[in-house]
Amino acid sequence: MTTLYDDPFLSLPSEGSILEKPSSGIGMAPKPSMNDSLRDEYSKMSRGQEIFARIGEFAHRLAEAKGGTRELGAAAETADLEFRTALDSDLNAPEAVGALFTFIGQGNAELDRKGSELPMLERAREVFALMMKVLDLEPRAMRFVVSASSVDPEPVAASGLSERELEQVGWAVSKLRDRIVARQNRDFALSDAIRGEVEGQGFAVKDTAQGTVLERYH
Repeated sequence: MTTLYDDPFLSLPSEGSILEKPSSGIGMAPKPSMNDSLRDEYSKMSRGQEIFARIGEFAHRLAEAKGGTRELGAAAETADLEFRTALDSDLNAPEAVGALFTFIGQGNAELDRKGSELPMLERAREVFALMMKVLDLEPRAMRFVVSASSVDPEPVAASGLSERELEQVGWAVSKLRDRIVARQNRDFALSDAIRGEVEGQGFAVKDTAQGTVLERYH
């Protein structure tokens, strides 16, 4: 039996639209593509940057995890079924996106438990990768370690960043250096204010043993 996932004629394009099959001899009505529907859902749910941050962070956690739990595997199976059902139901974007984010929420909770069952983790990775492929989503990660005198890697060396993204990273790095000075001066109120300002622009700020980590998924 051919499913949505192995029928080459049902792949989802990045641009354009999918046309409804005509119900009569009168022409065909254009139907929004899955990507158009997803963009609508993103605008309803939250800022797009926050959406991609959630997706990207979960992708990172799945990649870094060493094992999973049985509950993670069960969540993956449920997500797979709900996702397929939504797409088989006239490409129902809201339900498909709902299945994705329900899985992310449940998956994060199970990853926090630091399970050791590799097959469960692999199943979660498989389902998540399938969702990303069908929804035509591939969040990219920007990650920089910032110190008072250096940035690793240098933003200009980071592949795939647009001119605007480089400007945004440069601004954030400058702010974080101000924060480093504030922390050295034990001005923690200013440090927290700077962190809030940077995170308000869609970045994540993490203090680690290696230095201050600046991240953004986009």
